[in-house]
Amino acid sequence: MGELFTKLGIDWQLLVAQIINFSVLLYVLYRLLYKPMLSILEKRRHMVEKSIKEAKEIEHEKKVIAETKEKITLEAKKEAKKLLEAVAEQAKKYQQELTEKAHEEAEKILAKAQKDLAVEKQRLMQEVRKEAADLVMRATEKVLLEKVSAESDRKLSEKFIRDIV
Repeated sequence: MGELFTKLGIDWQLLVAQIINFSVLLYVLYRLLYKPMLSILEKRRHMVEKSIKEAKEIEHEKKVIAETKEKITLEAKKEAKKLLEAVAEQAKKYQQELTEKAHEEAEKILAKAQKDLAVEKQRLMQEVRKEAADLVMRATEKVLLEKVSAESDRKLSEKFIRDIV
């Protein structure tokens, strides 16, 4: 085999030495450069994958937050509408209560005024009767002074009372 290499112009010892040197160089490069390079590339690949995954998660969270925000906004609008309706209803009830109280107060005032008027009417009637009785007494006195008969006295008193009342 050595002759075949020699005829081809190849020094087989040099070839073996170069193969060993190349193998050692390959081993050294593999150990010193290739493996650390693969490790760095693997770390970068993991970082990129992690970044993409985080970006997707962030995008998903962003959508969820936007949906939640929209739901909360809708709920807040519904609650505000309900609150406004409740306040309007309460204001309407309060207005009705005030109207009813005002009617009741007006009725009380009217009833008191009617009662006061009736009392005043009674008082005035009593005064009028007293005055009428006084007038009748004076008239009777005058009639008696004139010595009118009992029949004319009665007729005169009745006429006088009818005129007054």
